[in-house]
Amino acid sequence: MKGVKTLSILLVFFLGLVSLVIAAQSTDYNITNINVNGVDVLGKTFYVERGDTLDVTVELDGLDDQEDVRIKAWIEGYEYDDIEDRSGMFDVDNGTTYSKDLVLEIPDDLDSSEDYKLVIRAVDKYNYDEEEITLRVKEARHKLNIQDVIFRSGTSLEAGKTLFATVWVENVGSKQEENIDVKLSIPALGVSTRDKIDELVTEETDDDEDEDTRAIDLALTVPSNAKSGKYDVVVSVEYNKGHDIEREVFEFTVKGEIEVRPEVETIISIDTTSQTIASGEGAVYKVMFANLDTESKTYSLETVGVGTWANSRVDPGFLTIRPGESGEMYVYVSAFENAQTGKHMFTARVRSGDKVIKEINLEANVSGSSVSANSWDQVRKGLEIGFAVLLVVLVILGIILAASKFKRDRGITEEEPSTGEGQTYYYYPSY
Repeated sequence: MKGVKTLSILLVFFLGLVSLVIAAQSTDYNITNINVNGVDVLGKTFYVERGDTLDVTVELDGLDDQEDVRIKAWIEGYEYDDIEDRSGMFDVDNGTTYSKDLVLEIPDDLDSSEDYKLVIRAVDKYNYDEEEITLRVKEARHKLNIQDVIFRSGTSLEAGKTLFATVWVENVGSKQEENIDVKLSIPALGVSTRDKIDELVTEETDDDEDEDTRAIDLALTVPSNAKSGKYDVVVSVEYNKGHDIEREVFEFTVKGEIEVRPEVETIISIDTTSQTIASGEGAVYKVMFANLDTESKTYSLETVGVGTWANSRVDPGFLTIRPGESGEMYVYVSAFENAQTGKHMFTARVRSGDKVIKEINLEANVSGSSVSANSWDQVRKGLEIGFAVLLVVLVILGIILAASKFKRDRGITEEEPSTGEGQTYYYYPSY
């Protein structure tokens, strides 16, 4: 008897649940058609690719009057976020057909070669009508994605300064891509720079030797005569033999036409602006100074743009040069063991006191193995050339000082020294 009573209670509970479910099915409206990207998909399996945009149109017939109806669409199964859209609320009248447009974005990192459920639901406070569509998601044959862009110099620059960017590119397609062109540009100023990624394999073939994601460093100098204002900085990736391109646009502020007039007269020279180094090894850049002022000056030097691929230091940390004398500073750059091979741009920033008097753009070409003996011969040759340049600077300095003394003895006003032809110097007059 007790068992019969328990069974009766369970039966009543079950019938109550059924009545609730039946009550939830709307008799006031009905979804009659679903169109995705121009295709009627109700009752079908629809093919999409990662990165696609789905334009969803839902048709709803009013079977009775109902207030505050809304249509929702979502894709179930994405791990990192909700893929959904919804219409605004509207009232349904009996005998009237309604059409509502929704938009869904398929993420580039959605697991491919799997089926997902697209759910379309019309709902009010008490009732709903629902349809489900099967989506078969595949990766595109050729598809690269700009995964991230890091601007190490910030989003505001002075005219004449250098913009450093690290661009991360990933292959989310089904085909290996080769000869990928990565470009950084400011179209309004007519300047650009580019470099290449040799290859990116697919996610399925990613291993220790081949990668489906790589970073590339780019450096772009803003023209010194650029006007103040906001400019679009464009990062573009061209691939698939030039048939496909990905672009991202960033806004930068340029502080234009700021002329830095240093308070010292200084000649600055460097032995070489480009060197080849092996991963885990280093290179030395020698910077030479000649102080043409009438009082001692203290110089310092810092490196900008090496933090992601190398360690750097400057020796000595400060250099004080008496009037009419010269000195040297050395920039040591040591590439990380796992540094990405290829060209890396960085800047040596020279100060006199707290004033920036010169920025020198330098380059290090990182190779995957030890630098050959021939490369070291080139480095030695560069040092020899640097030594010769220093001798020329000292000779010119001696001539200038002798001429200055001669003119002072005769009461002649001193003119600006000439640097001569055939040799590059960076000259800054005092004011």
